[in-house]
Amino acid sequence: GMPYDKKRAFGALIGILIFQQHGGTANNAAAAVEGWRLGSIPNPYEQKHACGLEEAGGLCDPDGILSPEARVKVVNVMRAIRADTSVKCPDGSEKSFEVGAALVNRMHPDDWVSGNKKETTKVFAQELGDRWGIGDLGCNNGVLLFLSIQDRFAYIKTAVVSQTVMTDSCSEMVIDSMKPLLKGGQYDDALLQAVLQINDVLKGKSFRGSEPTSLPFMLHFMLNNLCIINMLFIIACWKLRAVLTRVAWLLDYVTNLCGRRRAELDLRREQTELERSEFDQTMCPICLEQFATSAHAGRTILSCRHKFHSACIEPWVDQHTNCPLCRADIEGPIAPEDETRPQDFQLRLRFYLSRLEHRHPRYFTTSDSSNHLLTLGRNDGASYAAAHSEATYEKSLQSWYESVMSQSSGSSGSSGCSGGGGGFGGGGGGGGGW
Repeated sequence: GMPYDKKRAFGALIGILIFQQHGGTANNAAAAVEGWRLGSIPNPYEQKHACGLEEAGGLCDPDGILSPEARVKVVNVMRAIRADTSVKCPDGSEKSFEVGAALVNRMHPDDWVSGNKKETTKVFAQELGDRWGIGDLGCNNGVLLFLSIQDRFAYIKTAVVSQTVMTDSCSEMVIDSMKPLLKGGQYDDALLQAVLQINDVLKGKSFRGSEPTSLPFMLHFMLNNLCIINMLFIIACWKLRAVLTRVAWLLDYVTNLCGRRRAELDLRREQTELERSEFDQTMCPICLEQFATSAHAGRTILSCRHKFHSACIEPWVDQHTNCPLCRADIEGPIAPEDETRPQDFQLRLRFYLSRLEHRHPRYFTTSDSSNHLLTLGRNDGASYAAAHSEATYEKSLQSWYESVMSQSSGSSGSSGCSGGGGGFGGGGGGGGGW
């Protein structure tokens, strides 16, 4: 048999090979606790498993922050950018842009640059872009997005040529639009949104934001152009942009919070109303306002004994001879326990739910059980619920991703490159904390 020393050496060699094949997970675990040193983050083209990938690509997630599905989507968008963009290099040749991204739990304290988060993330981003070879040699056409989650800072580094399209202001806008998602711990959506926005910018499309309202991004666009036109006021514009952006986000947050609270209040009022006798009504089924406190003039009681505000029911009565509540044939999911209740109750329930959805379309839905719903709760446990605005946003983000993939000629398979050797000296970028 094999001597003991040779067996031990052979076993050690096999262990090293297995360790390398799986990306050095022990090193990853140690780095996740202590922080990643400059130059230690794996190269996704050479150490795909250490970066959480099944196939080599431009993304490294060594701490497993993203879901596997999100990693696949992000890499697919990067491939689409590589396949479908075009840029003229300094030597006159035509190439395409290349985007890379890395996100880690934290950076090692020993590598901080004078305690400055922005400068530190910039240094990490530039080192990654250079070492991974993002972009083509001599073309300077790479873009590198770097996030440090526990340090709560992100930076986009652009090379000299890519900066002409992905300007510093665009980089900062991408980072700014990620912040609400990052604050909420929605790292999958934040990174996918960022690479989709970078895709749009590099393809010459208009900048697309993350919120239903585009006000913050309109302010960004106007102020960025103002700064370009009038460099004498760049400092004032920068400060004004920061203030207006915060005001816009605050207004949107307050609007969302107030609207959602109104939806919750109406839902609970409806729940209370449904527990009453069918004809013991305290609120109008159409406008959902109380009879006693509403400003509507008068009440109308139809022959079926259902009551409505006169102003609400008269337009219906002018064109119909029956009661809208009696004839309601609205389809929609209801709680299993309510499906066993009398048909007249189910009829009223579906009608009230449809009015609630009509009154609060952004916050309430009865048509899609796959949404992430906030259960407001009834005493009997039913779950008619107001939806977070993020549910609508998740759908739009998925549609955005599917649109990019459907238009791309390189959305599947291998990335077709292993880091082109582009340089990140010079160039620009932008970053921010959350």
